[in-house]
Amino acid sequence: AGGAPADHEPDPTQVLDRCRMGIEDMHVFLNKWFNAESAREAEAMAQFSELLDDSFHMITAAGARLDADGLRRLVDCAHGCTQTQSSFTIRIQDVQLMQVLRSRPCSYLVTYEEWTFEDRPDTTTAKKLCTVLLRDDPDSEAAGGQGLRWLHVHEVTLPA
Repeated sequence: AGGAPADHEPDPTQVLDRCRMGIEDMHVFLNKWFNAESAREAEAMAQFSELLDDSFHMITAAGARLDADGLRRLVDCAHGCTQTQSSFTIRIQDVQLMQVLRSRPCSYLVTYEEWTFEDRPDTTTAKKLCTVLLRDDPDSEAAGGQGLRWLHVHEVTLPA
C-alpha cells in the first residue's frame, strides 16, 4: 500500500499487484452499483469520486470524452441500470504494467481487458482493452484504492 519512499525505486511486482487490485476494486464497485447491490448513497459515490483525480479524463470505447465530473454524473445516473437483466458481471483480466513514470509521486501506465457478461457468466457481451494512468496517492487508500488515484482511461472495443 502507498507509494514508494523517495529514496528507492518501486518494485514492479508490487506495483503490478497494487494496480491490479485497484482496477479490480473499481470494477467491483461499478458492478455492484450497476446491479443495485449497493445502496445509492452519497457516501458510496464519494468513495468512487475520491479515486478520480480532479484532472481525470476518459475516452470511452464509443469515442466519448468524459472529465471527472462527467464520469461521476454518468455513474451516479447508472445506479441499478442492469436490474432488468438476470445477471451482469464485469471481469478484469490480463493486467499489465506498461511503464513506471518515476516522477514524485510515481505514476503507472497499465493496460487491462474488461469483459462484461449478461445473463450467463460464460456469455461475453463486450470486451474492451483499456489503458489507465494511475498515480501514487496514499490519501486515496481510505476509499479502497490501493493508494492510487485515477488520472486517465482510454477504452477500445475488442472483437467478440
